[in-house]
Formats: sequence, structure tokens, C-alpha cells
Amino acid sequence: MESSVLLQEWEGVVLDQEGNCFTARLHEGQRDFPAKRATIPLAEVSDNQQKLVVPGSHILLDNRLSCQARYSNSNFGILFQATSALDAGRD
Repeated sequence: MESSVLLQEWEGVVLDQEGNCFTARLHEGQRDFPAKRATIPLAEVSDNQQKLVVPGSHILLDNRLSCQARYSNSNFGILFQATSALDAGRD
């Protein structure tokens, strides 16, 4: 049986993308200000999400502890939301 526990979750926006990395402004929860700046390798982003790594894209980043039988490991998940999808909801 596999389960996971959310250790941390950040939210933010992509500032720029250059070469094999992108820079994002991130904050953890409502009270984590000032926001932090992070440079993240594109290799951490799934192939189908990489086209969404553009300035202005919304980013969710989480760190989960996955447990399966007697083994556990921590891994990051990154999810992007296209800027146009965010703008569509503002009408």
C-alpha cells in the first residue's frame, strides 16, 4: 500500500526561463512574505508541462513524503497553469 504526506507546498509565478532552468517567485502559504526567488531545472518539470514554463505562468510546487511498505522517499511535484487559463477566469 502506498501513501504520501504533504511536507511543504509553494505557489507562485514564473519570472523567466533561460536555457535549462527557469526562475520563479514563490511563497509558502498566506503568511510567507516576502516571497522567495528560486531557480529550478527544467528537468524537474514533466515533458507535457514544459511548454507552460513561460513568464507569468502560475506554478504550484509541492514536496511529498511517499511511503510504500518499508520504504519512503521525498519527492517534488511541479504543476503549471497556462496564463491564458488564468485570464479566462477573470471575466
